[in-house]
Amino acid sequence: MEKRFFFRVNLSHEIEFVKLDSTTLSVTSSSLAGQLSDISGGGLSFYTKSNLEVGHLIEIALKTREDRLLLLSRVVRKEEREMADYYAVKFLHLDQKTETKLIRFINHLQKEQ
Repeated sequence: MEKRFFFRVNLSHEIEFVKLDSTTLSVTSSSLAGQLSDISGGGLSFYTKSNLEVGHLIEIALKTREDRLLLLSRVVRKEEREMADYYAVKFLHLDQKTETKLIRFINHLQKEQ
């Protein structure tokens, strides 16, 4: 069983993302929409009507109260649902500044719940 290193917070929040080429990391789609389900310092899960496959790279734009974080992510799980598919992603290569802002945002959300 995989151990989680970050606390996960349930959250309904709109996100935007783009698909990326796995070799060049260039953008391969227009901006797509999703509905966040939960988030942690290591990844998040969301619902979208856009089709993704496990292994795809995406860049997620997450608006916080103070900033707009761009999060390089890999799709690690897909569950097909009737209204919108459910995806889980793992964040990749977060720099220290982005990770600090993300953890601060998550801690703030946790306090509000």
